[in-house]
Amino acid sequence: MRAEGRHRAARARLVAVTVAWPVTTGVPFPRGALVEANRCRLLDDTGAERPLQSKVAATWDAARSSIRWLTIDFIAEPGRKYALEFGPDVSRKSFPPAIAIRDGDDVVVNTGA
Repeated sequence: MRAEGRHRAARARLVAVTVAWPVTTGVPFPRGALVEANRCRLLDDTGAERPLQSKVAATWDAARSSIRWLTIDFIAEPGRKYALEFGPDVSRKSFPPAIAIRDGDDVVVNTGA
């Protein structure tokens, strides 16, 4: 198979992502820019706040008073762009609890739809 044919075949296998996808990434911060992981929130390109999980991966000092790297997890919607807003005056919106909640012997499913 000629190189041109191989490239065409490879391109034919590409599929557009049309479903939400989980994303995990690390975000670096300069010393002193972020002191608490809950002082950041994720916004999409419409300005809507999106659910976000965050965990401190590294700090600038032994006292853990300044975050150096923050690991974030969120669900990305196809075609959307995201920005992480942070600072001492930023607070996160509270989102509904997990998808399944135990209620005695019953499991209540809440998909948010």
